[in-house]
Amino acid sequence: MKYILSQEEYDALLNTKKDEIKLGKAKLQKLCTTIADTMPIKLSWGQWKETPTPWGCMLTEESKGEEWYCDSCPVDEICPCSHKHWSQ
Repeated sequence: MKYILSQEEYDALLNTKKDEIKLGKAKLQKLCTTIADTMPIKLSWGQWKETPTPWGCMLTEESKGEEWYCDSCPVDEICPCSHKHWSQ
């Protein structure tokens, strides 16, 4: 069975899907930020060498006015943030 949609119906379907994608990204970002701010990780260098400590999300740190990087973030591979920072 085939359906013929008007341009308005087609646009409404596309807009609904785009809204769902935006909502999904917002939920994923919130989850990634929470994990980065709370999940203790153990690093092989620096002050965290002995005791695992949360890395912290760069979005949270930026809101505090601090510069932060995504270098050791535990969720950097799935994080949807489009403006990640990396140290040099």
